[in-house]
Amino acid sequence: MTLNMTRPSRGFNLVALANQGRPGISCVHFDQHDAVFRQDDYADCLYYLLTGKVWLTVISEQGKEATVSILGPDEIFGECCLWGHQKRRMTATVLEKSSGVRISKETAIRLVNKDTNFDDFLIRHLIKSGARTQEQLLRRVLNSSEQHLARTLVMLASYATEGGMDVTIPRVSQKRLGEMVGTTRSRVSQFMNKFRKLGYIDYDAKTITIHQSLLSVLLCELDGSEE
Repeated sequence: MTLNMTRPSRGFNLVALANQGRPGISCVHFDQHDAVFRQDDYADCLYYLLTGKVWLTVISEQGKEATVSILGPDEIFGECCLWGHQKRRMTATVLEKSSGVRISKETAIRLVNKDTNFDDFLIRHLIKSGARTQEQLLRRVLNSSEQHLARTLVMLASYATEGGMDVTIPRVSQKRLGEMVGTTRSRVSQFMNKFRKLGYIDYDAKTITIHQSLLSVLLCELDGSEE
């Protein structure tokens, strides 16, 4: 299937190569809740996300699941295959209908060695990815569960740091939000009810509407103690 969109990539256009049918580079489409790959799967490719959102999680040896990151358009994931890892180190789950480009491990290595434009493209995105993951992990440590839930909702709505309109997204279960935040479903329910009473969000059985006013939650400390 041909993707009808392109993104600037400073001299390298993965979408164009995928649409040309280049070996090892293909267009991919995922539905909500699809697993792009699971932890311990064979690591044979990486992905460039064009639309939608992907949730990266890891499960510890004790069986506890933790959120690593939530990705949006113009981000790369699954790149551990390039560093010699034979198995996936985390699970990638689609949060909403998404599309992107799949690059096989062999093709990516060949392009790194032969195409300086791809090399620059990959390095730029990996630096961005590392900085984003570090920032999200620091926020997870330093912020309360209530603040972390507010940030997660804003990220799911793809808000910019300034301005923006109210955004309605498909309903994410409170259990899943709890997994993203690292808290219990009952705590998420408590915070969601509080946010709704304060006018930050509205939700029903199918959707969650995140109002622009929720951004104010991220600028001050909220009442309530940490778990």
